[in-house]
Amino acid sequence: MITKQSYLACLFFLLTTCWGSVLLAQNNTKGEGLDAWVKAEKLKSEKKYDVALVEYDKALKAEPENYNYHYSKGGCCLLKGDTTSAIKCFEKTVSIKNDYVKPYEDMAKIYEKQKSYDRAIENYEKCITYDADSKKQFAYKIEIIKILNKAKKYEDVGKYVSRAKGIYKNNLELLKLEARNNNILQRYDSVIFYMQQALKLVQGKPAAEQAPFYYEIGHAYYNMEQYDKANPMLEKGNFGPFRPKVYKMTAAYHTDIAVAYADVYEYSEAEKFLEKALKIDTKYKQAINLQKEIAGYKIDQSTLIKKLEDSAKVEKNPKKKADEYCRLCNMQFMSLQYDGAMLAAEECLKMNPRNMKIIFLKSVSSFKSGNTDEAIGSLDRFSRSPQLSPEFLSKCYLMLGFMYKQSKDVKTAESFFRNRKIIGGYKQAAMLEWRKLKSGNGATEDEEFGSEDETAAPATGGTGER
Repeated sequence: MITKQSYLACLFFLLTTCWGSVLLAQNNTKGEGLDAWVKAEKLKSEKKYDVALVEYDKALKAEPENYNYHYSKGGCCLLKGDTTSAIKCFEKTVSIKNDYVKPYEDMAKIYEKQKSYDRAIENYEKCITYDADSKKQFAYKIEIIKILNKAKKYEDVGKYVSRAKGIYKNNLELLKLEARNNNILQRYDSVIFYMQQALKLVQGKPAAEQAPFYYEIGHAYYNMEQYDKANPMLEKGNFGPFRPKVYKMTAAYHTDIAVAYADVYEYSEAEKFLEKALKIDTKYKQAINLQKEIAGYKIDQSTLIKKLEDSAKVEKNPKKKADEYCRLCNMQFMSLQYDGAMLAAEECLKMNPRNMKIIFLKSVSSFKSGNTDEAIGSLDRFSRSPQLSPEFLSKCYLMLGFMYKQSKDVKTAESFFRNRKIIGGYKQAAMLEWRKLKSGNGATEDEEFGSEDETAAPATGGTGER
C-alpha cells in the first residue's frame, strides 16, 4: 500500500521532471533564436540582406516576442531599401515594448523622407515621451521644427520653439530656426529683438558662425523696407550658403534682372526692378543709367527717323549705310514701327549679314507685327548658331520663352525659361517668368525651377545691348 508520503514524493518527482523538460526546451529554443540572430547580424554587416532576413525569421520563429529581433530585422529591411517592411518590423517592436525609442526615431526619419510629415512628427513625439535624456528631447524638438518648416506649417513652429527653450534657452540653432520662422510669418520686430540678443552670444566667433544671425536680422529690415539698416547687416551675413540669398536683396540683383528684361524689350518689367534697385541703393549707377536709357526710348523720334531714312537711302559707303540702317531699325522698333524696323533690318543685313543684334531685332519685329510662326522659327534657327556667346544665347532663349508664352504655348515657354544654358540676370528673369506660368497653372512652389542655392550671384547681368 502506497503511503501518503510516497505518493507526494512521486508526484513531486513527476512535476519537477516535466517542468525541467519544459525549461530545457525553452532554453534550447532561446539558444536557437540567439544563434540565428547572431548569424543574421553578421550577414547584415556583410550586406547579404536577403540571406540575413532568412536567419532573422528563424530567430523570430524561436522567439516571436523578442523585440530586439524584430528591430534588427527592421534595420535589415531598411538597409535593403524596403521601407514598408521596415516600418512593419518597427511597429511590431513597439507593440511588444512601447517605450523602446529607436524604432520611433527610425520611423520618423522614414516618414520624413516620404514627406509624411504628420506621421514623422507623431513618432518624434513618442521619442520625446519615452526618452528621459533632455539633450535628446531637445534634438527631437529641433527635428520637429525643421519638419514643420518643410511642411510649411509655420504657425505650429512656435509651440515647439517654446518647449525647446524650456531645455536650452540660448541654443544658437534654436534661435536661428525661430528667426527664420518669424521672418516667414512677418514678425519682423521679434526677429530683430531676438537676433540682437543672439548677436551678443556670437561676438568674437568666426564670420561663418555670425553670418546666419546677421542675415536674419538683415532680412527682417529688408522686408520692412528699412534698407539703410538692412544693407550693413546683409553685408555681414554675406557668407557661405547665405551669399545667393543676400544677393537677391541687393540693388545689383534687381538691376541685373532689369537689364535682362530690357534686353528682350520688356520695359515695364525692367522699370519695376529698377525702382526696387534704387530704393535699396539710391546711388546705384547702373540702375540710374538704365532708367535714363529707357526713359529716352519714350521720346518722340519721328523727326529723327525721317532724317535717318533719307540719309540712309543716299549714303554710298556700304559700311556707313549699314550702320545707318542699323540705327534706323533700332529707332523704328522703339517707336513701335515694326514693319519699318523689319525693312531697315533687311537693308542692313544685305551689307552686314552677320550683325547678330539686327538678326535678333528683325525676328522680334516680325513677332510684334503678328508673324508669330515665322518669327519664332527664325529666332529658333538663329539660336542654334555656334557663334553665339553664352550671354547672347541666354537672351535668345529668354525671348523665345516670351514668344511662346504670348502664343499660349505654355509647355514650350516653360522649356525655354528652364533651359540650363541661360545664365546671369537672364536666368533670374527666366526663373521669375517660369514661376508665373506655374502659379497660373495652379502649381505649388514645391515644383522647383532649380535649387535656389544654385542661382549664385552672376558676374554680369544682361548684355546691355538693346
